Amino acid sequence: MEGLNLGKSIEIFTLTMGGPIRELYLQVLCRSLVGPMEIYRDLCFATGVRHTVFFQGARPSRVMADFLEDHQVRVFVWPANIGRALGQKKALTHCMDADIILRTDDDARILEDDFFLTLNELVTLLPGAFLHAFPVGLTNNMGGCKASKDRFCVVTEEFDRIYTVRPVKRMGGLARAADPATWAKIPWKDDLGKGPTEIESAQMMRACEQQEIPLYYIENGWVVEHQDSTQGQKFRKERGDRCTRRAD
Repeated sequence: MEGLNLGKSIEIFTLTMGGPIRELYLQVLCRSLVGPMEIYRDLCFATGVRHTVFFQGARPSRVMADFLEDHQVRVFVWPANIGRALGQKKALTHCMDADIILRTDDDARILEDDFFLTLNELVTLLPGAFLHAFPVGLTNNMGGCKASKDRFCVVTEEFDRIYTVRPVKRMGGLARAADPATWAKIPWKDDLGKGPTEIESAQMMRACEQQEIPLYYIENGWVVEHQDSTQGQKFRKERGDRCTRRAD
């Protein structure tokens, strides 16, 4: 393993508005990151993966604060919710020293043990693009948005793996990654209380189209679960449940 050139630093950031339900999802996300982070650190020696959570307009509960400290998660608390777009812009200022930046929703759950090894490979194979892991748990857009062009494959020589890549025009934010220079190209503007044409993902779509920044979903080997699944939300609403998860 000493010959592997996998030494890129990775910064993960998550925005949340807190509250009992979101904290339960956030705990699951943090636990799902532990194994993949340890594997990446072991193979990359001194290179690290750091996770930062930004609370908007809310403070973490005492239990949540202790949990995040135990999991070595960096925490920032902002007094007001400034929306996804400006929140993301502000969060990125704390992440730009990394080689790769991964944004996750607070209800994501990482499903691959080699998630960060794959991320490292994909950023090398597809430079200057936004990448999104294959999302499961969504009914209407299973696996992400419809392809805007024909799929294609990329091959990594390091592990002899073949990834199927789906070009899209619009991308969600459940598990979205790029290098800092690519993130910096998006001029995020206030989207709080705005209509669908001004939400964070729409802003990103326009900027990427204007600057010819590729948007790719990866269809194999890099998977993330949407804990608050489409059918799960419907099921809980019918039962009158707010959340079926319980804190450890």
